[in-house]
Amino acid sequence: VEPNDPSYRPALYFALRDTLVAANLDEAIASANAQGRRWRIVTLQGQLIDISGTMSGGGNRVARGGMKLSSGSAAASAHDGGSDTTEDLTATFDTLKRQSEEHMAALAALRPRRRQLADRVEESQRRVRELENEVKSFKLKFERANVPRQISHIECLRLKIRRAKTRVKLHEWKN
Repeated sequence: VEPNDPSYRPALYFALRDTLVAANLDEAIASANAQGRRWRIVTLQGQLIDISGTMSGGGNRVARGGMKLSSGSAAASAHDGGSDTTEDLTATFDTLKRQSEEHMAALAALRPRRRQLADRVEESQRRVRELENEVKSFKLKFERANVPRQISHIECLRLKIRRAKTRVKLHEWKN
């Protein structure tokens, strides 16, 4: 199997690796264990025999992609009898082109919103940095203020005030 565009070759090899193509299911079953090795085989009708021996796929419509058989085998000639007409392919192409244009228009409509959201994120990040700096500033002021020492000083002053009040009361009582 050869891709129409050579740039698809790595992706095609990754997907197919050692997959054989058979004209029909009978040929695929006969080839599945050929030469003492198990093979992954796909038929032109879309049926798949995996290396483990499981079978899947098939269907009423043959799916055709951007690949072609490069050999002139019987399988290649069987492939040429496909039911897709130029009109069908043109209609499919036009539909896909229209859908692509719709998606591109939707994408263009979303770009301004993306920019707005990016601006909001940037503004939020800036505000977070400002708040973090403000918190650091308050922590420094708190540490510089030496609050525990000031609390101790306040307690000392309260004690002095109580003593002074007691002296005033004693002095009033004596007079």
